[in-house]
Amino acid sequence: MAIVECFERIPCDPCAAACKQGAIRPFADICDLPRIDHELCNGCALCVVRCPGLAIFVVDASAGDGSAVVKMPYEHTPLPRAGQTVRATDRSGRDVCAGTVTRAQRPSAFDHTALVSIRVPVEHAMDVRGLLLPPGAGLGAGAKEGAQEGAEGGAGAGGKADARAGLGAGVGPVVVCRCEEITEDDIVAAYEAGYRTPEEIKRKLRCGMGPCQGRTCMPVVLSILSRLSGRPVGDMAPPTGRPPLKPTPLASFAALKYGPARPSSVEEDGR
Repeated sequence: MAIVECFERIPCDPCAAACKQGAIRPFADICDLPRIDHELCNGCALCVVRCPGLAIFVVDASAGDGSAVVKMPYEHTPLPRAGQTVRATDRSGRDVCAGTVTRAQRPSAFDHTALVSIRVPVEHAMDVRGLLLPPGAGLGAGAKEGAQEGAEGGAGAGGKADARAGLGAGVGPVVVCRCEEITEDDIVAAYEAGYRTPEEIKRKLRCGMGPCQGRTCMPVVLSILSRLSGRPVGDMAPPTGRPPLKPTPLASFAALKYGPARPSSVEEDGR
């Protein structure tokens, strides 16, 4: 069955459009949270790879042998291989148990998001939401050496990792703001150009000005700025929020009841 862990009321409904079984009920409002009819869900996992927030999983505990298969979205490289042993992690990235990859799919129809299935003990099925590959798994010799150097102290003088080497180090561009297609590299470049606060980053790059209004991207932006500046996230003022906080039809404003219009100062002066 599909498990939805979407807790933010943001304008997002690809999961409902992806579900061919009608198990994800149509949204009355684009900011609604998804609701699933588990009687209709067949575990196809199309909603898993369509969710921009990577917040949907499929848990299949039907084997009856004390194990369960967890299907999860995966946007890292390299792609795990069937039969590979991995460490299964929870929502916070903490190690939960060992798992075995049963299948890894990344066809073009999935739009760059892979679907990875791992088998874990059934008692951990509702906790497992990610995976860690063994160190150096699937990498070439040069990349393995770089990974080992990073593990032993990182790059740069004194063994300290460069603060600019962030989420996508050695992997490729990391999209931070999906609404405006802003990458981590864009944020680092803006910071180095003198835009140092969340408000300045917002005004420069439009992070937080898209349909989600920063609900998804702003915590990541703050963590990147914290890494670059050395300041705790708690010391940073979030950018100013401005209404409307979610997409609102113009008809909603047209339906508002206003009192009689006040004459302007020009009209009062007879000019």
